[in-house]
Amino acid sequence: MLSHLKLFTGSVALIFGLILNQNAVAQKTTITIKGNIHLTKENEWDIDECCFYYDDILSAKPVVIPIRRDTAGNYEVSFSIEHYHQVYFGKGQNRQGLSIYDTHMRYFTFFVKPGQKMGINFVQTPRKLKFSGDFAMENQQYQAYEDARDLGVKNIYQGVINKKLSPDEIKQHALNAFKEQLKFNSQYFKTHPATKFVKDQAYYQALYEPQSVAINFNFSSGNNITEAMVTDFYKAMKMTGNTFADRPGLSVAATDANPSLKNAAALGNDRYKNFLNSYYFTLQKNLVRPKTMGASKNEIATFVLEKHPDVKDDYRAVLNKVQAKTDLDAADTKTMDKIEQLYIQEILTIKSNQIALDQLLEIKDPALRDINATMYLYRKLEINKLGEIEPLIESYKKKVQNTYLKNTFLTAYNAQLDRLHNSKLSLLSVMNSAEGWTGPDLLKNLLAKYKGKVVYLDIWATWCVPCIANMPPSAKLREKFKGKDVVFIYACLNSPSQTNWKNLVAEQKIEGENYFFDQIQSASIGKALNIKAFPTYALIDKNGNIVNKDANKPGELKTIEEINLLLQ
Repeated sequence: MLSHLKLFTGSVALIFGLILNQNAVAQKTTITIKGNIHLTKENEWDIDECCFYYDDILSAKPVVIPIRRDTAGNYEVSFSIEHYHQVYFGKGQNRQGLSIYDTHMRYFTFFVKPGQKMGINFVQTPRKLKFSGDFAMENQQYQAYEDARDLGVKNIYQGVINKKLSPDEIKQHALNAFKEQLKFNSQYFKTHPATKFVKDQAYYQALYEPQSVAINFNFSSGNNITEAMVTDFYKAMKMTGNTFADRPGLSVAATDANPSLKNAAALGNDRYKNFLNSYYFTLQKNLVRPKTMGASKNEIATFVLEKHPDVKDDYRAVLNKVQAKTDLDAADTKTMDKIEQLYIQEILTIKSNQIALDQLLEIKDPALRDINATMYLYRKLEINKLGEIEPLIESYKKKVQNTYLKNTFLTAYNAQLDRLHNSKLSLLSVMNSAEGWTGPDLLKNLLAKYKGKVVYLDIWATWCVPCIANMPPSAKLREKFKGKDVVFIYACLNSPSQTNWKNLVAEQKIEGENYFFDQIQSASIGKALNIKAFPTYALIDKNGNIVNKDANKPGELKTIEEINLLLQ
C-alpha cells in the first residue's frame, strides 16, 4: 500500500464529508482551551515552552497553536476549526540555537470539536492530566483507553521493523495486528464504559493504522504498490472485522470499491489522516512520466517571451527571430543556446507537472479525483512553488468539481500570490547591481567591497526550495550578529527572473547585501566556489580570504561558533 510519511503549518482544514456533499458549506468555529501546565526539563535541549497541534490533510503539515503561559503556568488559547480533530501536546526545544516546537514527540492526545470551551491541566512530573469543560468525559475515557492499549496491545512494528517482507507477509502481519486490536477493544469496553465517540475513535485507530503501516512496509521492502492492493487489503480487513459484532459501521456507500478511503466520520482521527496521506503517495509513486522530454526552440521562445517579460533585450531580439522563423547567425545561435540552458529546466518541470496533474484528473471516482488533485497543487503551494502552479490552474479549475476543495485551494493560492507581488521591500534589504561585472575575478572583486568585515555568503536560487526554507534561520542568525562586524551577502545564481528575485527578497525579508547574477556571472562564481548544489554557504574573513567554501547552514550552532572565531 502506501508510504506513511509525515510531511510537511497549513491553516485550511478539509471536511472530507463535503467531498460527498457538494452543496454543503464549511464554517470555521472558534474553540477555547484554558488551564495550567507545568513542564519538566528532561533533556539539555528542553525549553519551557509548549504547544497544541494537529495535522492538516491538504498540506500534511502540523497546524501549531503556541501556548503562552504566565509565571504560574496559566494559559488560554483560541483557534478556529471546521470539524473535530485529534490534537496533540508538544514541548519546545532548543535545536542548534533555534527554538522550535517539537511535533514528533507526543506527550498526550485529546479530541476537540468546533465551538467547545475546554479545560486542560497538565503536570509533566509526576504526570497528572485532567480535562474539564466540554468533552471532558470523552477525553478522560480516551486517555484511559490509550494507557490500557499501550500495555495490552503489541506494537505493530514489533518484530518486523527494518525487515524486507513480501506483500503477502506484510498483509498477514497487518491483518493480525488489526485482529489483535479489535479483540482488545472488544474486551476493554465490556468492563470500561465509554461513549460511542470514544469507541468509534478506538475502532478507527484499529482500522487505519494497519493500512498505513502495510503501505509503509511495502515501500521499505521495495514492493510495487498498486491501488488494487489497497482495495484488496481493505476487503481482507473487512472480512476479518466481521467476526466482531460490536465494531462500529462505516458511514459510506456499500458499493464503493474501497469505502475506507471515504469515511467522513473518521475525518479528525489522526490514523485516518495518515492513511489518506499514504494513499496519496501511492498515486504519486504510480504516476507515469515520460523517460525523456524536450522542448523545441520555438516552444522555448514562446515560453520565455510570455512568462518572462523582463528578459534581457539581446535575448528578446533572438527569441523574436526564432518565433518569426528567421535564420540565426552564429552569434544568435550562441545566444539561443544560453537561453535554452537558462530556461529549459523550468519548461520541462512544467511539462512534467502537467502530465502528473492530468493523470490525477483522470481518476474515475469524483471524490478521489478532486481530493488528490487538490493535494497535489496545495503541497506545491506549501513549498512556495507558485511558478509551477500557475500553468496548471486552468485545467484544475475546469475538471475539479468539488466547490469547497476548489475554493479552499484557490483562496490560499491567490493569497500567496498577493503576498508575493505586494510585499514591501525592507529598508535593510540592499539591492545591489551586478550589471557589467565579468571575468574570473568576479567573486574576488565582490568580496573586496567588504574587507574589514566577516562575510557569510549565501548562494541561492529562486527555484530552490531548501534555499528559501533556510531564510528564516538566516534572519535569526543576522539578529545574533546585529551591530557586529559581520556582513550577510545573498547571491542569487542560475535564476531566470529578476522580477521574481526581487519579489522573493521582499517576501522573505532577506535583509542584507543582495545580488542577482546572470548565467555567465553565475558560472564564474560557481567555479570560484566549486558549487555543486544549492544552497551553498561560504565564510570569508576580514581580509577577504575565503576560509570555508562549504560552511554550515544558518540554522546550525556550528555556524555561530565559526563566525565568532573569525571576529576575534
